[in-house]
Amino acid sequence: MKRWLPVTAAVVVFLLSLAMLRPESTKKVVVAAADLPAGWTIRPEDVTLREVPQRMAPADALTDPDQAVGQTVQIGRAEGDVIRQSILGAPMALGPDERAIGVKVSDASGLAGSLQPGMRVGVVAVVFPEMGRGAFAKVAVEGLRVLYVSPEFAASVPEPPPLATGGVPLASLRQRRPEGTVVLAVPTKPMPVRYMGADGKEEERTVNALELLAALNAAQNAALSLYVAPGEGIGAIPSQGLFLEELVPSSVLTQTHPSPSR
Repeated sequence: MKRWLPVTAAVVVFLLSLAMLRPESTKKVVVAAADLPAGWTIRPEDVTLREVPQRMAPADALTDPDQAVGQTVQIGRAEGDVIRQSILGAPMALGPDERAIGVKVSDASGLAGSLQPGMRVGVVAVVFPEMGRGAFAKVAVEGLRVLYVSPEFAASVPEPPPLATGGVPLASLRQRRPEGTVVLAVPTKPMPVRYMGADGKEEERTVNALELLAALNAAQNAALSLYVAPGEGIGAIPSQGLFLEELVPSSVLTQTHPSPSR
C-alpha cells in the first residue's frame, strides 16, 4: 500500500499543475474605443469588442456594440473602459409640448443623486418670507420627467477591478459632489396646483411650470425639493401647504417669542 503513495501524490500534483496552467476563461465585452464624455451619444465607431478575464467582466457589461449605439453616456468613460448598461441612458428627447429646464439641487433636495433619466418627480416649493411668518412649504407640480443628472452629482456606480491591461476606469477616479443639476422635461401647457382647505374642500389653480421652476431657482428666499412620483400622470398632491410654526404649539411660541410690552 505504501508503495502506491508516491504514485498517488505524483498524480495529484500533476492534475493540480494542469488546473493551474489551464488558461483563465474570458469574455468578450464592449469597451470604449475613445474617451467618451458624460452626455455623449454613442456612435458605432465609439465602441469595440475586447476580450477580458471572466472575473473582471461586470454582470451588466454589454456584449454587442449595437446595444450601446444610440444611447447616452451618463458617466464619462476613458478609452478601454468597459461599457455597462448601468451607465447608459436614452438620449435627451423632448416632445413638441415639452421644454427642458435645469434645476439646482443638493443631496437633500435631489435625493442624493439617485435620480435616473426617465424617472418621474414632483416639486415641493419652499418659500422664506422676509417678514412675518417663517418657511412655507407647498407641493407644487408633479409628473416631471428626469432627462439628465449632472455626472459630478450622480450617485456612484460600482466599478469592477482595473483591467488586466493596467487601465483604471475613469469613473473610479472622479470625486462626487454634494450639489449638482437635474434637467427636467416640463410640459408647456398650464399645470394644476391643488390646495386642500381646512374644511376639506379643494381649490385648483394653474401655473406655468417653466416659470415656476425658473423663479424658484433664481429667488434668494426660495428653494425646491424633488421627490419621486409613481406613474406618468401629471398633477399635484392636494395639500394645504404648511408654515413651520404650525408644527409648534402656541404655548411654546408664546414662551419663546413673548408679545412686545405696550
